[in-house]
Amino acid sequence: MADPSLQFSAQNHHSETDYEQDRLQALYEENLVNVFRALDTDNNGYITKKEVQECLQAFGYSPSPEELTKLMPATEHNGTLPNHV
Repeated sequence: MADPSLQFSAQNHHSETDYEQDRLQALYEENLVNVFRALDTDNNGYITKKEVQECLQAFGYSPSPEELTKLMPATEHNGTLPNHV
């Protein structure tokens, strides 16, 4: 029969690992939402190519229309990324 203290130790380690993974996932999701909100400057729930372009220009980069299309391949027919977060 297995040593109960070893079994408890293994279970405790597993729950700590699960907790850490859950914490990191929540932090990732929170950061993703914050980035979306920063890009969605008009707060309409969508990120437009124009908003991405303005963000990149604020960092000194002027992307061409082709580069914006490559950056945002999942845009809808109206040129926006919907908020599915």
